[in-house]
Amino acid sequence: MKSFHRRDLVWSLPLSLLLGAGLSALQPGNFFIGWVGFSLLLFLSLFLLSSATRWGSGGLDTRRENHAPLLDHHKNLIWMVSLAFALRLAGGVGTYLALPIYGYAGDVEQSAGFTYTDAYRRDSQAWELAASDRPILDAFNSRFASDQYGGLLAFCAFIYRYLSPDAHRVLMLVLMSALMGALGVPFLWKAVNLQWGEKVAAASGWIFALYPESILLGGVAMREPYLLAFSAFCLWGFVG
Repeated sequence: MKSFHRRDLVWSLPLSLLLGAGLSALQPGNFFIGWVGFSLLLFLSLFLLSSATRWGSGGLDTRRENHAPLLDHHKNLIWMVSLAFALRLAGGVGTYLALPIYGYAGDVEQSAGFTYTDAYRRDSQAWELAASDRPILDAFNSRFASDQYGGLLAFCAFIYRYLSPDAHRVLMLVLMSALMGALGVPFLWKAVNLQWGEKVAAASGWIFALYPESILLGGVAMREPYLLAFSAFCLWGFVG
């Protein structure tokens, strides 16, 4: 059964365009280019989260009455994933806007809207690489030492080069971190539900979604949101 239905376009596409316009208005550069880039990333995010949520709750089609026993599971998981994504995205955007105003004066990282120094350095080098004529694979070169392995830097540079070629739009990476921070929830739910049952899955899912440090890290361009998501993927792979 398909995990993404055509009716999902009714809400996901307009929401992507609306939020994309709002995020583009907060960033430098050409508004239309930013709108297209943000809207594309938002639509991809909503598509993945919607599909993963429906799959995690059993792949049910909520339009059919014979799936009524699973509806509570589905609604519970929807709330988990929605809050996980919204809190991380809102927190990341809020931090980006607030730190230059309320952060420490003279702090370069906070003046740029970053909470962590390594995130700031990685982002700066990702934009430097994206704006140059060097290949993305140069992210694995020792020249870019801010990222220990180079993978996240290469991914960030790829996003900047092809979706934000005219301006440095930091919130695109915040959006991707929020996506990864929420995408692990359905996989964790599925794995724990298979192994230990619904009650343990619900507790695990809510902790994963609402843990304060996870929300903070999920709103910045750090590797932790990706590692948490990949850990949930791996757990499901072992259990499933």
